[in-house]
Amino acid sequence: EAQLKVSREVGPVNLLGQFNYSPNFFGSSGDAYYLEGGADWKTGIWDLTLGGRVGHQWIQRNVRFGTPDYTWWSVAISREFAIEGIGTISASIGYYDTSIGRRDC
Repeated sequence: EAQLKVSREVGPVNLLGQFNYSPNFFGSSGDAYYLEGGADWKTGIWDLTLGGRVGHQWIQRNVRFGTPDYTWWSVAISREFAIEGIGTISASIGYYDTSIGRRDC
C-alpha cells in the first residue's frame, strides 16, 4: 500500500489531505483507492479543537470485499491533556457516519 499525506497550517486552522492506493486490497478484492480531506480549527476556547473529515473508498471488486464503495464523514471536538509521568492524552467526542446503509453492512 502507498500513502500520501499533506497538511498545511493557516493561522489556527490545519488543513489535511490523504490519498491511499492498495494494489492488492483485503480478501483479494483488487485495487483500492482512498481519498480524505479535512480541517482542524484551534478554537482558542479551553484548548478545544474542532475538526471535520470526509473520505471516500473505491474498491475494484466490491462483491468480493463485501460492501459497496462508500463515503464517510465526521465532526468532532477534542482536547489534549498533558499528564506528568505519562505524556499527552487526547479526549474527543464526535459524530461519525457513512453512506453505507444497514442493508449493505
